[in-house]
Amino acid sequence: LISDINYKAVVSTQSTGHQRIQEEHQRMAEQQRIQEQQRIAAEQQRIQEEQRRIAEQHKIQEQQRLAEHQRVQEEHQRIAEQQRIQEQQRLAEHQRVQEQHQRQAEQQRIQEQQRLAEHQRIQEEHQRMAEQQRIQEQQRIAAEQQRIQEEQRRIAEQHKIQEQQRLAEHQRVQEEHQRI
Repeated sequence: LISDINYKAVVSTQSTGHQRIQEEHQRMAEQQRIQEQQRIAAEQQRIQEEQRRIAEQHKIQEQQRLAEHQRVQEEHQRIAEQQRIQEQQRLAEHQRVQEQHQRQAEQQRIQEQQRLAEHQRIQEEHQRMAEQQRIQEQQRIAAEQQRIQEEQRRIAEQHKIQEQQRLAEHQRVQEEHQRI
């Protein structure tokens, strides 16, 4: 009986020891499981944070790429607008120079017409004055010829009268001589 009790005690003690070891194993396994879960959770959190960091970096890089793309587009538009304005200014300057040349050519044409008209007017004036001088000279010559002819007639008339007087005097003298 005593040995049976002792056996039971030994068995009970062995059983309790075995159970304690099992519980220790379970506790350690549970602790390892919790630590593994914590490690996995920490690793997942690290991976998620890394993914968020990479995603944020990608987002920032994409924003920078889009901002650079927009800046390049705006620069192209600004250059294109500047070129368009310069082309408009070049065309406006070209048109202004052309209009100035046309205006100068028109002014020269008008001046040339005026010069030719003035030249023709002076020529006509010279011809008119020459014609007037020719007529005046003809009139002067005709008047001079008429004056000379009248002078000649007057002298001839005077000579005729003097000759008549001389002949009458000569006849009177002759008659006087005959009478004496």
